[in-house]
Amino acid sequence: MEGIKTFHGGAPAPDNTYFNLKSQCAFKLAEVINAGLLCIDCPEELQSTIAEELEACLVARDVDADTSKKRIIDKREMKAVLGRSPDYFDPLMMRMYYEIVPQPKGMRARVGRHEPVFDRLLLVMDAVGLGVFTVVGVQCAYRQAEHDTLFLTVFVGLITGVGGGVLRDVFSGERPYIFVRHFYACASIIGALICALCWDRLGANAAMLFGAAAIVVLRLLAAYYHWSLPKSDYHDDTQTPTALRN
Repeated sequence: MEGIKTFHGGAPAPDNTYFNLKSQCAFKLAEVINAGLLCIDCPEELQSTIAEELEACLVARDVDADTSKKRIIDKREMKAVLGRSPDYFDPLMMRMYYEIVPQPKGMRARVGRHEPVFDRLLLVMDAVGLGVFTVVGVQCAYRQAEHDTLFLTVFVGLITGVGGGVLRDVFSGERPYIFVRHFYACASIIGALICALCWDRLGANAAMLFGAAAIVVLRLLAAYYHWSLPKSDYHDDTQTPTALRN
């Protein structure tokens, strides 16, 4: 159904400092409660039931020694404490998903049910643009440089290829791909390297074609197989919200 989101509590959290999506949503719920932003219009007897569930379920476990990630008690422990399933806590916790995950606005919001098609089309066009602009940058380096070097041509190709994408992300209020784990700049570097190495051997046209094709293929494969670069495990050791008790 349109507008319905499937919630998988065990899925990876958007913030890598949390054990899973459910834990991050629970911490966000505690933050909202502590800030006095949660208001539930319901009968008084139901309010006490909800308060009981929140007190029983918003319990933080010690940070895992191996992963250093924050988490809450699991569903089995919640049932053991309450003697029943936390049916009111669960929807409140799931609602926090929309607070921690940025929701689409403008054009993306109007795409609606065609969003997957839009995403695929955007990915393909972005990959093609990255490939074309990278090899054009290599071409400009060969034409303008008095002394061609492999580093120079690859560097100019990289800057030309990713520069437009960086500006696009900055103007749209998103974090540029090259500053996160996406296999983006690396694809541009590999394509520029292929283009530069083939330039004298195969000619300009063939080199540019092979370089651009390599970039497009690498970007699409990276998206399909979820290739990404290693990411630092650094996290800010902020205090646990007071609504989460140990």
